Amino acid sequence: MIIDTNVSLGCWPFQSLLLGTPSKLNAHLKKEGISLAIVSSIDAILNRDIDFCNKQLIKQVEEYPSLVPVMVINPVLANWKENLIEYTQLTKTNAVKIYPAFHSYSLSSKYMEPLMLELKTLNMSLMVQVRIEDDRTQFPAMQVPAIGLNEIIEFSLAYPENNIECLCLNSSEAITILNETKNVFVDISYIDGLNCLPNLIEKTSEDRILFGSHSPFLYIESAKMKTLYKEIPNNVRNKICSANILSFLQINDISNLANL
Repeated sequence: MIIDTNVSLGCWPFQSLLLGTPSKLNAHLKKEGISLAIVSSIDAILNRDIDFCNKQLIKQVEEYPSLVPVMVINPVLANWKENLIEYTQLTKTNAVKIYPAFHSYSLSSKYMEPLMLELKTLNMSLMVQVRIEDDRTQFPAMQVPAIGLNEIIEFSLAYPENNIECLCLNSSEAITILNETKNVFVDISYIDGLNCLPNLIEKTSEDRILFGSHSPFLYIESAKMKTLYKEIPNNVRNKICSANILSFLQINDISNLANL
């Protein structure tokens, strides 16, 4: 079983995405052997009405039980808490996603403490989108830098009881963060280099690495190939592809997330 923790649905103004409908995305994921995907709304990144985008996503994927929506939260907005409480009734995903770089706040800002305390109370995890595109390929008029390593590390140390997944870290970033924190998980979408995943496993913790493709921005095939190195034992491969997500989401059984 492969559970993809980094999938998006919607339109992106700077790139033609070929999986912009739930039916196309679902068919592609099934073809690639993905059993379950945690999906967020691309539209919620740039649309001012994030709540509308979240609820639209819920409607879009309701016919596809293997597409599990995760809601985007902007803690700068006045009604984020009311929205969060509502989302806990609308979705099974025991997490929310944030885009600090795109929504113009830092992880050290005053807006983060109330959110982290509320997530702790609700026993929910946090997904942080570190980057969406490679810095070298961003549209010239919209350059959005990735979240810095020190910012992530200081943030995780400030909230040691919250589970945090950092999406789209490169190999050196992931190694540093996994070794300097206890509560941060990383996905493998941007892990690169020779023997990239065996090297990451050897230098860090196999228990906090999650499968993530960053589809449709990146190819699922690329993420899958990273798990196929012969140096990776089957039990470790299973952890990365599916089992570790239970720890991240703080649930006991994957059936709590979706009906497979």
